Amino acid sequence: MKKILFLLIFGAIAQTASAQTPWGAFKIKAESANRDSLVVFKLDDVKDYIAAYFSGGGTVSTISIATANGLAGTSDGNAGAPTLTLTTTITGMLKGNGTAISAGTAGTDYSAGTSALATGILKSTTTTGGLSIAVAGDFPTLNQNTTGSAATLTTSRNIYGNAFNGSADVTGIIGSEFGGTENGFTKFTGPATSEKTFTLPNASATILTDNAVVTVPQGGTGRATSTTAYGLLAAGTTATGAHQTLATGATTELLVGGGASALPVWTTATGTGAPVRATSPTLVTPNIGTPSAGVATNLTGLPLTTGVTGVLPIANGGTNLSSLGGDNTFLASNGSAYYAATAAITHVDAAFSVARTSTTVNFNIPNATAALGGIVSTTTQTFAGNKTWGGTHTNTGKITGNGGILGVSTASLPALEFDGVGAEAFRSVTSSVTLDENDNRVYIGTLSANITLTLPACNSTRDKWFYSFRKKGTDAFAFVLDGNSAETIDGNTTVTIFGQRAVCIQCVNGEGWYTTMQ
Repeated sequence: MKKILFLLIFGAIAQTASAQTPWGAFKIKAESANRDSLVVFKLDDVKDYIAAYFSGGGTVSTISIATANGLAGTSDGNAGAPTLTLTTTITGMLKGNGTAISAGTAGTDYSAGTSALATGILKSTTTTGGLSIAVAGDFPTLNQNTTGSAATLTTSRNIYGNAFNGSADVTGIIGSEFGGTENGFTKFTGPATSEKTFTLPNASATILTDNAVVTVPQGGTGRATSTTAYGLLAAGTTATGAHQTLATGATTELLVGGGASALPVWTTATGTGAPVRATSPTLVTPNIGTPSAGVATNLTGLPLTTGVTGVLPIANGGTNLSSLGGDNTFLASNGSAYYAATAAITHVDAAFSVARTSTTVNFNIPNATAALGGIVSTTTQTFAGNKTWGGTHTNTGKITGNGGILGVSTASLPALEFDGVGAEAFRSVTSSVTLDENDNRVYIGTLSANITLTLPACNSTRDKWFYSFRKKGTDAFAFVLDGNSAETIDGNTTVTIFGQRAVCIQCVNGEGWYTTMQ
């Protein structure tokens, strides 16, 4: 049905188009599929629908062709299938540079053909690349004979400074400027199988040969032979004169200088063995005699009893003393001399020192104090620093410890042991007080009202502090223990004690106070 409808519509459109009637002026009525209504279509809408249905897309109305890259073009204006015609204004062979197209240049971009050239040898021009037929002027003049060599060169030349035109052999001597010897009688021989290199001095010099004696200025001796076998060679009588020969000496002779203008001479030696040199010689049983001077620093085996006389001075390591002092004396110095001194001990409360009075040396050993180290005396002393007793200590007086006395128990010994009565400080109170480190046992007398005893702060520095309290009065009032601010006693802020009772408390681990007995 759709195809029939399209044919009908198309026929109507064709008829309408053939009549050259405007499309928008006509309408078509169509009945719906169930024939219950009519639908009206404009011919323009039907035309567009048919064109899209059969062509797969719309129509091309216009095409624009740009003139670029050496090309131009036109279109026939057919909206359905336009025809494009490309044109160019370029003549000749075309070339492209990746962007545009242009005319090629003969001889640069391409080589022109050779069909129009005459027969001959083809040549190329360097600057243009053009091809042409070579002429006689393009070839060098060849001086040759087909039957043999030419007799002479057209232009004469020199070979290593000697003229040569080909008419005769070169027989001249090669000059030094060309690497020659400039001498026709000079000849070098030697290397037989391979190349050898001989380095000559970079200066004008006379080469030494075996034909003459090498002189002293040339590094020789100026002599052809030595006059004495095994003799010694000495300098000549002048700076450049020939060397002289010194005859050999006997095994018992030493060579000594002969003085000015004379050769050294052999002199009979004294003694036996090797000659003695200046540094570190070893002499075996020599007889030195009486020297005029000398230093015997490293001599050994020197007998003091016979080799040294008099008192050895301090400058030579002696004492400058000829006798010892009395019994119980010692050698001392006063800054300029040694003497026999006696010792004396003092105990002045000062640092250790040594002083001298006449021939007495005073050693001051101070008594020990809190600031000075020293000895233990029979007087009252204050010690500083930690002290550890390694054994049993017996004290006949009172030991006072401002920083406390710590006793550490062992498996067999208690920390503190009394061999007799013990004494503790006590304090009697009848009113409220704040306790400190001077308190230990506190006795509460007869009260007229309740009182408060404030404990010191329980911290790490007061760990293990111990207080005991005893109510002696028969009154009906109480004493209240206050743990100081937020600190507690057995977990309570305060503890109230009535009646004649005894209470002991202790600071535990710096955490608070705890009763140990009630």
